[in-house]
Amino acid sequence: MQFVVESHSVVGSNKGVASIIIAVIIFIVLGIIFLVWGMLTIKKSETMSELALSMLMQKVDVDASPLERAIICAYYRCVKGCGWIPANTEKLTWRNETGGIESCATSNRVCPPTGGPPDGKYCGDESEHNPIIIKITDEEEGKLNYQILRKYTGEGLCIFVDGVSGGPHNRLPHEGVTFVKIEPEMAVDRGPYSTFGDCTIEGPWRVLGMGNVYISDALLAGKLHPGEYNVYMKIEGGFGIPYTNWILYVRRVS
Repeated sequence: MQFVVESHSVVGSNKGVASIIIAVIIFIVLGIIFLVWGMLTIKKSETMSELALSMLMQKVDVDASPLERAIICAYYRCVKGCGWIPANTEKLTWRNETGGIESCATSNRVCPPTGGPPDGKYCGDESEHNPIIIKITDEEEGKLNYQILRKYTGEGLCIFVDGVSGGPHNRLPHEGVTFVKIEPEMAVDRGPYSTFGDCTIEGPWRVLGMGNVYISDALLAGKLHPGEYNVYMKIEGGFGIPYTNWILYVRRVS
């Protein structure tokens, strides 16, 4: 009699273990299903975002000046890389230093065929040593408007003029920002077309309730004087403070 009771106890215990194993298997299967679904959803979202960006870039030659196009090209050469550039940037054109038309999509100087970074992303020293060279022949070609640059980069960036603008102000110690930096100050036409003011750099830190990060006396809209300029993108730290600035340099060289 005692044997029968123990036998029933063992059977009941085995059933309990089996139920637990089945539950764990079901949980794992459901987890895999949700993981795959989530990855597909994210991929679909990224694809739609890429499609929207590709469509947006079809209008850039109408909206943006040659200088703005060169800046946008330098931005995507760093962020997206040369694998993305040829199929999406055919409307990004400007004059090079000889006066010829340069294209972001086809220029070997934008994306050299050999010797580039392994991922094709020209940032930092690679970007500075292989700058996008633009020749501005009249001030219409040198127009700049921070709203245009925001529209085509998706960044909440502002335009910092060396020797004029201040900041970025009100930044948390660990937060970097993205902005365009014009060098030197004399490159900017200070006539009536150019307007300066505070420019908020939009970013995720705003949700922390710490106030807006901004550049004072930023160039909101203006023109650069005719001349030759190097355009490139660098990622720079904060001199011992753990933040990173993404800076699109526009530097006059002649």
